Amino acid sequence: MHFCFKGFGDPDIEGCPQDITVDLGPGPVKRVSWSEPVGTDSQGSIIVPVRTHFSGSAFTVGETIVEYLYTDVNGNVAICTFTVTVEGKSKSSVTSYRYTDCIRKNYTIRLFERLQNK
Repeated sequence: MHFCFKGFGDPDIEGCPQDITVDLGPGPVKRVSWSEPVGTDSQGSIIVPVRTHFSGSAFTVGETIVEYLYTDVNGNVAICTFTVTVEGKSKSSVTSYRYTDCIRKNYTIRLFERLQNK
């Protein structure tokens, strides 16, 4: 599923990647790279996106949605979304951690969740 959502007056996105499918190969993860999309506002200034993954990130077997969110100074939003699919069977088990930052007033609590991939 690949799409680019854009409403009236929203930032422009160029180069939103198509869905990507790769073979796992040896090892428990596959590093996947793509050309980063570029978002610009109505004045042509480049907008730094909030993204779920960076090009070159490691992916495990399965489908992962990658999202780039561009917000201009007026609060207008454009989103680039594509799916990275890693096919194959992992020969080993990997334990990874996902963290979430919970910001409360002047301090941050980092919560870790253990993920078991097989």
